[in-house]
Amino acid sequence: MTTASTTIRRARADYERAAELARRAGCPTYLAAALRGLADVHLLAGEKTLARTLYEQALERFDPHWVRRSGGRIRALMGARRVHG
Repeated sequence: MTTASTTIRRARADYERAAELARRAGCPTYLAAALRGLADVHLLAGEKTLARTLYEQALERFDPHWVRRSGGRIRALMGARRVHG
């Protein structure tokens, strides 16, 4: 049986791996997407300070002119809004 904490731990590991691969590949947009997902996981775990930092890092990396990535930017903005209340 998978518990919520196990699911969060696995999701965190997956997003951390995705972020590392994006860094090595030099893909800031994919890194932004991984950081946004990681922020979501930390927010679900109640770690608001870390989530806020990760949302901010994601927003810095999303290219606002690349329309295909606007959904990721919007989700990062929405997450940041949840953290800031």
